[in-house]
Amino acid sequence: MSVVPEGNNKRNIERFSGYEDIYDRYRPAVPPLVTSHLTGYLQRKPELVLDLGCGTGLSTLVWKKHDVPPQETDRI
Repeated sequence: MSVVPEGNNKRNIERFSGYEDIYDRYRPAVPPLVTSHLTGYLQRKPELVLDLGCGTGLSTLVWKKHDVPPQETDRI
């Protein structure tokens, strides 16, 4: 049974079936530096983030904590 994180959909997870252990080992979460570097560069919180090729949604979901609405290209 797979757990679908809030904000993600099952199809995004299913296409990575069989690679879960490898993916989780090398990409367990988005480093907090991603949001701090981008907000630092902009010198403000972005109003919108576009995650191209968002895959499982990890890079998209990290912005949810910052109240930034993500726009994803992999959602069908």
